[in-house]
Amino acid sequence: MSTENNLPDPEVGFSHLWGQHGIGTKWGIEVSQSFDWPGVYGSRKKEIRLNESALTSLHQSNVLDAMLEIKSAMIDIIHGHKLVELHTSSVRRIDSLTKVYKRGYELGEISLLDINKLKIERLSAVRRMNEAATTLSDAIYRLSQLSSSADCSYVIERLKEYPLTPIQPLATYTSQLHRLDPMLAYNRKMSQAMQQKATTARRSNLPGFSLGYSHEYEMGERFNGFSVSLTLPVFSGRGKVRAAQDMQESYSADYDRIYSERDSELKATWHKAMLLSNEIEGYAKALDDDNNIRLLDKAFQSGHITLMEYFLELNYFIDAQAQYLDLQYSYQLCMARLNRFSSITTDE
Repeated sequence: MSTENNLPDPEVGFSHLWGQHGIGTKWGIEVSQSFDWPGVYGSRKKEIRLNESALTSLHQSNVLDAMLEIKSAMIDIIHGHKLVELHTSSVRRIDSLTKVYKRGYELGEISLLDINKLKIERLSAVRRMNEAATTLSDAIYRLSQLSSSADCSYVIERLKEYPLTPIQPLATYTSQLHRLDPMLAYNRKMSQAMQQKATTARRSNLPGFSLGYSHEYEMGERFNGFSVSLTLPVFSGRGKVRAAQDMQESYSADYDRIYSERDSELKATWHKAMLLSNEIEGYAKALDDDNNIRLLDKAFQSGHITLMEYFLELNYFIDAQAQYLDLQYSYQLCMARLNRFSSITTDE
């Protein structure tokens, strides 16, 4: 891009003329270099710097988008691991109970109907476990694709718990959006570049000039000298200023539109994260320990509830735990979007 501000190539000319009536020949050589109006080069240099800086911001925006996709895939994997663990634990619990019931059936203490009920409950639990495993497998494949099919097994095996991501005040995120969003920086810089381009175009409407050295040979005599010429940009500069101004207005409008969209999206995400945080806190108080399952096991073993009542209550707590995991998952996705500029350490 910086080559756009280079001088045009020099021109070399040669002429050879034949005289009449034996006068002889005449030949000459000329070397010339053309220049724009001096102020054009400084203005174009500023324009080029702004364009290069804008492209850097655009690249950074693309990198952040890719990083957000990768982070979302990693959150999907953690969620998948947690679901698989939850439903695998349920299958193991049923398998353990089935062993006890089979011994009771062999002793004639348990009916075949109860054994069949256990088989049906196990099929349902295995189906949920397989669905969770499929979700996990899809997330692993997505991460692999985003990582250009690189081996991610080492990372995947360690994606079991979410990082601590406390939510910050809304003003923190809106400030980051305004200062650090590279897509906003791209449109802002391109607007400035087009404004500078209009300045360059106005200066380009001023005359350019050309300096040259001439050498001629005629009738045994040699002549040396220089030439100066002006270029009047009567046609080449038409419409360039207006076109640059239109582009400047377009980028400025894009900046306002993108900022409005992202600001609204950010605020909606923040409010959603706050609601999820409150819900998670409520679920945590009721589900973060195993008292519910232990009390349920105790009630069943003491004969206070039947087998069907036991599974009805067990599935209730498993569904509640799955909802709790879904809340955590949704919260982490919100926080990933809110913290997407956290890797940027300098203001644009």
